Order: sequence, then structure tokens, then C-alpha cells
Amino acid sequence: MTRQLHPTSPSELRLLPVSALPEDLAGLTPRVATAGPADLTDLRVMDHVLWPADLLSSDTELDDPRTEIRRMAQLRTLVGGARLDLTGAAAASRAAPGPTVRFGESSGTEDARRYLDFRDRLASARRDWPAEAVAWAEEVAAETDRALAVATTADADYRREVFDVLAVSPYAPEIDWGQLRPAGRGLAILYNFAPFADTGSTVASKRLRDFARTMDVISCSWVNHKKVDPTIGLLSRPYVESQRYLDMRPSWASWEAYEEFTREALDEIDYLAAQGADHDFLYSRANWAPSHYVATAYKLRHPGVEWLAEFSDPLSLDVEGKRRGDALDRSNPALGRLVAPVEAEYGRIPDDHFTIFGLAEILPYALAETILFTNEHQMAAMLENIYSPELAARVERHAEVSNHPTLPPVYYQARSVDYPVDPEKLNLAYFGEFYATRGITDLTVALKMLPAEVREHVHLHVFTNFVPVGGLSAKPAGFSTAQFKALVQRARDGVGAHGIEHQVTFNAALPYLEFLGVTAAFDYLIVNDAHSGPNHRVNPFLPSKWSDYAGSATSAWALVEQGSILSGKPAEVKTPVGDPNAARDMLWSLVERKIGGRIDA
Repeated sequence: MTRQLHPTSPSELRLLPVSALPEDLAGLTPRVATAGPADLTDLRVMDHVLWPADLLSSDTELDDPRTEIRRMAQLRTLVGGARLDLTGAAAASRAAPGPTVRFGESSGTEDARRYLDFRDRLASARRDWPAEAVAWAEEVAAETDRALAVATTADADYRREVFDVLAVSPYAPEIDWGQLRPAGRGLAILYNFAPFADTGSTVASKRLRDFARTMDVISCSWVNHKKVDPTIGLLSRPYVESQRYLDMRPSWASWEAYEEFTREALDEIDYLAAQGADHDFLYSRANWAPSHYVATAYKLRHPGVEWLAEFSDPLSLDVEGKRRGDALDRSNPALGRLVAPVEAEYGRIPDDHFTIFGLAEILPYALAETILFTNEHQMAAMLENIYSPELAARVERHAEVSNHPTLPPVYYQARSVDYPVDPEKLNLAYFGEFYATRGITDLTVALKMLPAEVREHVHLHVFTNFVPVGGLSAKPAGFSTAQFKALVQRARDGVGAHGIEHQVTFNAALPYLEFLGVTAAFDYLIVNDAHSGPNHRVNPFLPSKWSDYAGSATSAWALVEQGSILSGKPAEVKTPVGDPNAARDMLWSLVERKIGGRIDA
């Protein structure tokens, strides 16, 4: 068809599809758009019609800046795979938009970025186009969402890749995740969960991302007990169909609180079932232990459900390998219903195992289809502690080992954090809490042992929940002043910066995604084994922080117990935990590497 710049007849000027479409538009089915001759100089229409590039460039009347027109033209093509017709009768009688961009033929990451580009263009259309064009674009947007849903509901790996990009995008709050999730629903019992800032809630969110299944979540409310971190929920939001918080006071080891949580959680699950939920998968995680009690009760009601029970650490053994947890009352009816099938199969549970933490291990051991441990040493230590050889054999048959999940780079790039460091210094960073068995005094003692001319090149950055009030830190509402001061002092003692205060900067803990982002600012990230004590044959603990450091572009320095799981991880630097002399020598070497020369002192 011939195009004319100045037609002599009043008939419409037909604008054919642009001949050279960008690669990302391959597969679209364009339709011809029309515009009247007067539209060539009518700027109200010029901004809303697809104009072929050669027509624009050949008309001297259009020499003023019209890059916006070309941008809008590309927008028309991407949004609909069709050309918009704004000429009266043609606009009113236009056919439905043609096929949209197809998804699932590239990687999930690539398709997600194409989809976000589409959302950018759609946002511009909503802002700049006339009402008729916006209505048309919304139809195309709905079609595009449906096309993406076809791809994401069909393949878990693809779905995870797409959701990783979309979940941290500015459009995440307005995406209809329900449309993109697969059919079928699982049930997650997670006593501590997003948005509350806690290692357990973070790892649980990462697990839900790994499962890539549609889930309902039952958890306890930690309002006034833990800080809220909205970024943790971004990891699992695409997969969570509903989330129910039970408004009760959290408890570490009170059977009354456990029983209340179990009763109310089952009521919530019954409500979900009444609304049509049919759960085919069950996930529970401890710490904290109440999750496994609820899951046991649900499993006994629904024996056909597939149950995966995760243990982050041994429950019935403390960090030194000693038994812990109060004994429970065998005459309690609720407990009786839970333990009856276990004792029928594996024999009477000994009194020293009939404890609040002991049963939280035994019940999943006997009933779960999958028992998930975070490392091999943890599994070995927990197997050794099982009272029944037959039960121990069952656990071995159903056991899987999976370290805490490490997230892909998109999460480390999701939040930009402006944290100043002196590039001339060796900058070390520690993120986390402090306990009697875990601190970084090895490093600060080593720092104090260095000659001043070496020590002055080192700076330690500490990010922890409990630092003196001010800046980003604040006393949680549920804490007394005395409690808060004690925790602040514990952090100070765990660092041991007395005498080198000017070389240590304390910072309040950052939201999770900001923490991931800021790791790139430092030279080394410090992670250390807990002192496991003489009662453990092997160290059963793997710091969850390792999983976060493993995904960072910054190298890690691990302070390790001999033979621990952490000692076998690919940290660039390793020194023995409890050996300040080894840390001192390593610091000296790292300083010389940083400044590019030897320091003789």
C-alpha cells in the first residue's frame, strides 16, 4: 500500500507496520493503524498514533524533537502486538487486540525483565494516553498477564526465576500473584515468620521460595516482641496465598502457650478448609518447636497429606550437647492423642525424652514423609539421641540434608545502601547477634595484639539488633529498659572493643535485603562457629549466616572449629575459633595485601 505525506483526497492515510521491528517484538502479529491526513500536524493525535520511522524522518515539518513519538510507537507495538487506530469509526469498531508477547520460550529471568519493561510502558500509557487508548492497553495488559500465568504455572524452576525478579521490583505490590501461582495449595506452620525480623522467619521464607508452591501460612504474631522487616516477606510473597497471624504471646518453652497455639491454628485451618482450601502438602519448621506440634495434629487428622518437617538445629540438646526442656504431663489429653500412634509403633517414650523439646523431635520423626536437616553433623547428632532403634532407622530412610538456602544475585542487587567505608582500610563486617558461645573477641583481641602501624589499617563494622538507642536503633516496645540494656551490653561484650573503640563502628541491624546489598561494601564478611562444647561428638551447627555470605560478591572469613561443617565451606580465609594468635597473623597478612606492601614492625 502507498503512503502519501500530503494526500490529495480526503481519504484516510494508511500507516503500515514498521518494517524493522526490535528483536523483543518477534512473534507479534501487528495490525494496520489508520490516521487522517490532518493528523500529521495535530500534536494531540501525534502522541497517540504509531508512525513509521521513515515517515517521521522524511517530513521536514517534524524535524523538532520527536523522540518521544518514536518511544510511544515502540510502546504501542510492545503493548498489543497491534496498531492503535484513533480515527473515529475505526476506533469504535476495532477488533480485540492481537496476540501478546509469548512467555516461556526464554529463561524466567529474561522473561521477567521483558515483563517489567512492559509494565514500565504500560505505566506511561496510563499516564499519557487518552482514555480510549488506555482502555485498549488495559485489555492487552490482561492478556499479557494471562500469557505469563500460563508459563509460570507450568514449571517450578521457571516460576522461581520469574518471581525472583518480579518480587523485588517496584511493581510487586500491584501484581496479581494469585493468577501466576500454580493450582494446589500447601500448608506451612511457621511459629515465627515474615515480616518479623528473625533468622528463623528469614530461612522459612527462603524455603517457601525454594518450594515454589502455593502456600497458606499459619504463624504467631510477634508484635511488640520483634522488629518488623518488610523485606523478608518479599522472598515468599509470590507463593503465599494467605497468611494468618495468631494474636498471642510467643513462648519459647511453655506447654500452655504451645497448646493454645495448636488449638487456634487448627481452628484457622478448619476455616481455610471451609473456604475451599484442600492442602496436599504440609511444611513445618523449628526453631520454634510449636510448629511441629500443630503439624503433628494436622497430620493425624489428614494422614494422606505429604509432610516435610525441618529442624534448623537440635531441639532437645543445647549448644553444649546437654538435654534441655521441661518434662510434660503424660495425662494431658491433647498430648495423649499426639503420642498414642507413635508409642503404638515404636514403644513407650522414656521419661527423659517426654519433654517439650523431645516430643517436638519424636513426633515428626515418626510421622513426616521427609525430615529435613540443615547439615550432616546435625543429622548425626540428632539420630544418636533417638530412643528407639526402629524410629532411628525410619528417620534415616526419610531424611534429607539441605543447607540454609542461598539466594540468587537479584536479591543482593535489590536494595542500594549508601554505607561509607574508608577504601584505604581493611574493612571487616560482622552481621548478627551475640551469645555466650558466639562472639568475635578473637578478632578484637587479635587487633589489640597488632602493632599500631598495622592496626591502624583495620576497621571493624558490626551490625546487630541491640546497640545503644539512637540513629537506626530503638528499644522494642515489648522490652523493659533493663532487658534492652542487658542485650546491648551482651553485644558490647561479644565484640570486646574496649581500648580500640575508634576502630569499631556499631550499627543497628539492617532490613534483610539491605543487609544483602551492603555486604558488597566490605573486604571480608566475618562468620564464626559456635563453641559446641565437649558433649557433642561433632559440631552440629552450621551458622545460617554462611548461606547469606555465600551469595555475596565479598569474600568471607570463617572462624571455625576443627572438622565442623563451616570448616569445609569455601570461605577465602579460615582461622581456628578461639585462637587470637592465628587471627592476628591473618590480619597482618590481609593488611599487607590491602596496602600492597610489607609492614615490618
